[in-house]
Amino acid sequence: MSSPPPTKKHKASDLSGLELESSIAHLRNYRSSLIAEDVPESESDSMAAVNELDGIIGTLESRLNEPSSYNIEQKGMLKLKPWDELREAIATSRDIGSGELWSNDMMYKHLLFLFGSFKDKNETPSRTLIDTFFFRAGAMIPPPHKLVMMLENTVPASVPRESNMDTIYYTAIVAEKQLAKYYIQFPPLLNEASGGQMVAFFTVEAKSASAGSLLDHIPQAVVELIACAKRLGKSHIRGALTTGIKWHFVAVDLNADKDGAKYWASEVIQFIPPPANGSLPETDTSLIAAVLSEWIQHSFEEFKEDQWFIPIFL
Repeated sequence: MSSPPPTKKHKASDLSGLELESSIAHLRNYRSSLIAEDVPESESDSMAAVNELDGIIGTLESRLNEPSSYNIEQKGMLKLKPWDELREAIATSRDIGSGELWSNDMMYKHLLFLFGSFKDKNETPSRTLIDTFFFRAGAMIPPPHKLVMMLENTVPASVPRESNMDTIYYTAIVAEKQLAKYYIQFPPLLNEASGGQMVAFFTVEAKSASAGSLLDHIPQAVVELIACAKRLGKSHIRGALTTGIKWHFVAVDLNADKDGAKYWASEVIQFIPPPANGSLPETDTSLIAAVLSEWIQHSFEEFKEDQWFIPIFL
């Protein structure tokens, strides 16, 4: 009698995103059961098992954050158009919302104030800078719509987020004015009903200046954007990664069968912090605010080309 064929063992790299999520959930439950037994630290074998589980869970979570686990491909990169072509669009953007509190001039003065208020210009808190750009972007939203900004909005639980002090998550929602007022008191759930009411939904993953290269965090941001798009019943969604000074914009297009996606990632847009009593490069800061506002408003649209970027297919 012939022996049964050997069972095929799957490596972590062979598992799909859903299989990885399931495996992580089971391992976490098993770990919790070990901890619940209140094992004394002297029982080194049991503690070693817990530590080994932590290592396995960490490895699987890092795998889960990779686009390849979710059938995701980068469609291409977005390159800024030549400055000769951008200057007129930037100049026009400065006039938008000029009668609002957060005009372009107000944004510029506030950024100068922030950089003049911290000893180390490179460590000016990211959040204060990002808030400033969001305030300006909101002032550029045309009526009857209004921007609502939320921190730490819940992304679907199937997506593990990095839990550290170096990361803040922003969500910008655009809706009709009365609905926007309602959202301020009662933040919307991430579901198709809410997606049908919103004009736009845009997420930003904010990193501290010491968090390393933003490019390393694009895979995590893409996976989160896909999760949000699915919950909202959308085929297209946009977001960004930033330190407040450096910005990468990301556009995601879900595949027709919703199994996987393709995405665009922009080259970095940044400005140089001013020296003591110096001035800011106003063109660069106005560009960031203009791109942010326009991308927020068109976050549910497929990216093809706009007045800021040229798509370069990979």
